[in-house]
Amino acid sequence: MIKKFLILVIIFVSFSLKFSYALVEIDITRGNLDPLPIAVSPLFVQKNNLKNPEFKEIGDKISEVIEGNFKRSGLFNPLS
Repeated sequence: MIKKFLILVIIFVSFSLKFSYALVEIDITRGNLDPLPIAVSPLFVQKNNLKNPEFKEIGDKISEVIEGNFKRSGLFNPLS
């Protein structure tokens, strides 16, 4: 009885190992060519800092630099 059981287990294991292997293929022929639209808003300026107009200009300049970097990368399309 034990010999029959062991033979059945060996047969079952050998068949399960045979069918358990699978080949995974990923075929990438081309990537996404459309840039992703993105919105870059000006940096926030607190009301108590509005006395000095340089803060608002610095925030706008930083936003322009970030927007330019996104556009030049070719991956993003900054919205107006």
